[in-house]
Amino acid sequence: MEQDFDKSARLCEKAYNGRIIEYCGHLGLKYEFGRGVKKDFIKAAELYKKACDNKISEGCHLLALMYADGKGVKQDYTKAEELFLKSCYDDKGSCYFSLGAVYEFGFDMKKNTVKVAEYYKKACALSQIGCADCERLK
Repeated sequence: MEQDFDKSARLCEKAYNGRIIEYCGHLGLKYEFGRGVKKDFIKAAELYKKACDNKISEGCHLLALMYADGKGVKQDYTKAEELFLKSCYDDKGSCYFSLGAVYEFGFDMKKNTVKVAEYYKKACALSQIGCADCERLK
């Protein structure tokens, strides 16, 4: 079944304009990947920020990835780390996995093996994400 990205984008835009804030992240994904709309990293980052500011953890997580990659915003690993932490308020494993990766691979901060293990372990306990990494680090 072929997906209708144009229709999906229109529905997300309509919901967003109707002040259904949960659609900020969905619409941001449309702009980030050019699904039914012209690809626009800046617009995606703005929508993720709006979602994050309204305590939608996925918005914080997606914005953190934008900062880590420098897509639509100036690359800033410290800001990415701050947003990953903010996205963890609802205890989803993916945010802890991302934090583990930040500390394992260092980016522009010092690698921290204690934090790597702590975050991968937490991710594994919450969602099975990071379990293989926990084993690998033993």
